This record gives sequence, structure tokens and C-alpha cells, in this order.
Amino acid sequence: MSLLGSQVIRQSMAVLSIGCTSTLDLGHTAHEFEPPGAPDEIGEPFDAGDASVPKPDGNQDEFLASVGRWPQFGFDGAQTRHNPDETQISPENVSDLELLWSTSINCSFYGCPIVADGLVHMGTYCGEIAALHTRSGTVAWKRRAMGGAVGTPLVANGMVYYGERDQRRLAAFDAKSGRTVWTSTTYSEIGDRSPALWNGLLIQTDPMVTYGFDAATGAQRWTRSVGAVGRVSPATSEGVFYLSNLGGQLIALRAVDGTILWTGAIGEIGNSFPAVDENTGTVFVSSTDRRLYAFSTQGCRDSPCGPAWWGALEQAGGENGVAVGDGKVYAGAGRILHAFDAHGCGQRECTPIWSAAFGDRIRTAPALANGLLYFGTDENVLYAVDARNGWVRWSYPMLGLLRQFDASVTVVDGVVYAAPTYSSELYAFRRRI
Repeated sequence: MSLLGSQVIRQSMAVLSIGCTSTLDLGHTAHEFEPPGAPDEIGEPFDAGDASVPKPDGNQDEFLASVGRWPQFGFDGAQTRHNPDETQISPENVSDLELLWSTSINCSFYGCPIVADGLVHMGTYCGEIAALHTRSGTVAWKRRAMGGAVGTPLVANGMVYYGERDQRRLAAFDAKSGRTVWTSTTYSEIGDRSPALWNGLLIQTDPMVTYGFDAATGAQRWTRSVGAVGRVSPATSEGVFYLSNLGGQLIALRAVDGTILWTGAIGEIGNSFPAVDENTGTVFVSSTDRRLYAFSTQGCRDSPCGPAWWGALEQAGGENGVAVGDGKVYAGAGRILHAFDAHGCGQRECTPIWSAAFGDRIRTAPALANGLLYFGTDENVLYAVDARNGWVRWSYPMLGLLRQFDASVTVVDGVVYAAPTYSSELYAFRRRI
């Protein structure tokens, strides 16, 4: 095998500068809960179904990433895309996966499936957010936004938070019924950016400004200009959140007030999703300059900081984000998936532990669960590969309008959820019993 032991998979079938704190007061609108059966003031009628939403008990971060949940884009606040609670699917039995259900809602799904409390939440290109029952794929409720596509939501404390791609609006819904709790306005369009949550503070970016909102009320707490921001979602850890900008910077900010703590240089364009490995105290971010950068979460005295080490990516297109877990960090670039030791290699530049090549481009970070990596490629093929060596253990050709798969995969309670780009189908797979 070439490319450090990789295998080529082909199938016929077929995703600047730092400014100072601004004082934008853009306002928010709070909505009182309406009694069951009351008309939806913005959207269409809905059926809340039999979903139940438990209230958080104890530490919020533990509730956010508890068993049986994938409540936000990166699974947890650190954006590791690693579900350590998955035990049902393994490299030894993943070949038994079969289609559990598929659901169409007459519009293309958009973003990453979010799973919490028996519901799968997804946005659509038609400006809707839908909640589907995990067991059957039937719709529990749908809600129409004010306009534009709805990106990947975040679910916590019985609420669904989401931003509208083409609108200057962040909103919070009741996760059980879909009713509006509050809305808040941003300075510019939110685009593909997903929110992050820390200690009751909702963090959201638009193309130029990063915001801190009160997660309970939607009140704006602070704003910060961080330069032009691409399609990123912040990673949070120990009161600090991290994001990259299009000026080639990794930025660490204090969550409570948005103060910039330090910056790091990441080469060309920083349009990637950072991830934090709290075991090693490292924040990882990939870049378009064919490198995976590893920075100490402690930063440095004189910004911009240099990386502790970097990993060499074999092709361009490495701005997809990473998955971190079990002592490894995984990054796709072009059509190649790479695995690195999360501790580095004792040198400034590290080579992959293994690399695996596929038939077309990998546009998203993989999902890591119980020794398997799940992702799609532009062949419109969904893969499950062995995290130890990159060998393909299972694949499934999916229908899509284009040869493009930039929607991330979610794995919860032995079920794999995926929606190809520009497809109106959401798929759920489970092992044959």
C-alpha cells in the first residue's frame, strides 16, 4: 500500500487583524411560552410527539455531552467530534450496519444531525429546523425560520439554539415543542457558523464579530471584532474559547468577556474548526497550507504564538477540522485522511501514523466513536474506517444531487446519522439484531 500504508477506495456511486471590543447594541426579543395548541406566530403547525426533555442536574458541561446525546456540532464544547460513550458499534461488528430508516421532508437538509433526548434536530436549506424521532424518523415538529438556510443547531437545557444562514438572527426554541423562547440580532449574516455554549453563555460569530449572549434570555453580554471569520464554530475549554479567522490566525478569547488572550499563526487561511485535547492541553487547527497545527492552550507571552508542533498533510484542502480522542488526532485533506499522535513526535514537524486515500475529496472532520471514524466523501459514499490503521470496515453509497458531501456524521447509541449535501434524505443506520 502507498501513502504510508493507505488504501485507495473507489466506488461508482455517488460538503487580518484583531480589533477592539465594540459596543454594538443590536437588541433581542424575548417570547413567553404559549400554552399547548396555541398557533405558531412565525412558523407552521407542528406535532410535539412524545419527546421528553429532562432538565439539567449538576454540571452543565456534563449535561451537554451526557450518554445518548450528540448535542452540538463537535459533540462537546471542546469540539473533539469524539463520542466516548458509544459501545454498540465496533470495528469487529460495524459490517452489520444496515439502514434503520430514512426520512425526506421535501427540502434539502443542511448541517450536522444533532441528537438529544430522543430527537434528531437538523436545519434545512428552506429555512426550517426539524426535530425527528430517533426511533422512527417521523417528524416531532418543524419550525420555519424568518428566511434563509438554518445551520447546525445546539441543544442544551431543554433548548435548541440555532443561527439562520442568510439572516442576522440567532434564536432559541423549546426543544420539546419547537416554540420560540427568544431571538437576538447579530450585526451581519451568521452564515454556516454554529454556536457554542459555556457556563450559560452562548457564543456566536458572524463574518466580522464574535458575540456572547445570555443563553437563557438572549441578552447580548459582549461583542468582539476578531477579523474576517470563515465558516467556523468556536471550541471552548476551561473558560477560554478558540476560533480561527481568514487572516491565518488562531485566536484564544476569555469566554466571560471576550478579551483576546493570545493569537497563533496558522499559515494561509484559517477557515477551520479548532478542537481542544484537554488531556494534552493542546488546541488543534488545520489550515489550507497543508499543515495541522498544535498549540499549547497556555498560549505565550508575545503573540502571535508559534505552534508546539505541526503535522504534514499530504494534499491541500486541510481546512475541514479535526477529530481528537484516544491519544490521536485525525484530519482530512483532499482525499486523504491522516492520523497523528496527539502528543506530537518530539520534533517540530511530525508525519502521520497512517494515511488512507479515498476516491474523492473529504470535506468534513470525521466522527470518532469506539475505534471507528465515520465520514462521507464527494463520491457520496459514507465510510466507517478503523481508527487504528485507516482500513475501511464498512461503506454505503448514498443519493445526492451533487458529488459533494460536506455534512458531518453523528453516532449515538449504536445509530449512525448522515445527510448528504443537497439531499432531502436523512439516513439512520443500526446493526442487524
